[in-house]
Amino acid sequence: MAYFVVAVGEEIVFRGIMFRLLDSQFNLWVALIISAIVFGAAHIINPNATVVSTVGISLATGVLFGLLFKYYRTLWVPIGIHWSWNFVQGTVTGCPVSGGAPDYSILQTVTNGPELFTGGLFGPEASIITMIAGLAPCIWLVIKLMHRK
Repeated sequence: MAYFVVAVGEEIVFRGIMFRLLDSQFNLWVALIISAIVFGAAHIINPNATVVSTVGISLATGVLFGLLFKYYRTLWVPIGIHWSWNFVQGTVTGCPVSGGAPDYSILQTVTNGPELFTGGLFGPEASIITMIAGLAPCIWLVIKLMHRK
């Protein structure tokens, strides 16, 4: 339940209020850049946060969630993806979620390897793999938005 409450709260603040106001006042690109940077920066206070984790959250999810909100014109899509990402990452796989270790998980996982690829103690959100995987759907959404009349 905590992951759902966090997803709803963060999406209301960062997409429903900040992104929407910046988009209506300026344009999509200003809204994406500013809301993603602020979203990432808000996570710097989390346990085990680093500059890389902040950039990762800004790029992989801040931009993606903004584009999802713009494309689908509802907060429910970014809320659903945000919640399900956190739930699967924490409750299912047992990986840290934004730096915090889950209290309970279905699976017990162990990550080995360079922090650049695992995300280290912050979790997968700080890995280059997640950043690339998060940016891939962003390209698709930008193309779809450019062709929308």
